[in-house]
Amino acid sequence: MLIDGAKESEALKRLISDYTKMSFDEALELVKYTISKNVEHLVDTLKTNANEIPVIACGGGAFLLPKKIKGASEVVFPEHLEVANAFGASIAQLGAENELVINTMLKNEADAMEELISEITDNLIKKGAKENTIKTIAKESIPLAYLPGASRLKVKLCGELG
Repeated sequence: MLIDGAKESEALKRLISDYTKMSFDEALELVKYTISKNVEHLVDTLKTNANEIPVIACGGGAFLLPKKIKGASEVVFPEHLEVANAFGASIAQLGAENELVINTMLKNEADAMEELISEITDNLIKKGAKENTIKTIAKESIPLAYLPGASRLKVKLCGELG
């Protein structure tokens, strides 16, 4: 029994061949080559030096990764890799950030910072974060050299889902 609208694999292979103007095997090899090159480029982008790094395959598309990747010391396919991203998402925290520019001659910087933190905290709580788990990740105040008396306030908070 087929799912409504699904096609048999041979019919799909013919459609792919017709669309790409190449045999299914040629199209498949091109897809594998493209995935390999894109992953190699990504691995190079993530490296902080010329040394090889391990790659851990996870998520529903991990089976598409090649067993050997140029620039990787090893490619690890852990047990239950297909649900790794789903698990990570289920334990993730909520995060929010905001920034604003104030005139320090008209407004107290400490008060403005507290208001900004309060605003972001309220936002996180509305999104479902438990109030007692909210923590400050980053808080900064930077005077703007090109605008005397002005400072940019920036705050980033996170909290656990309630």
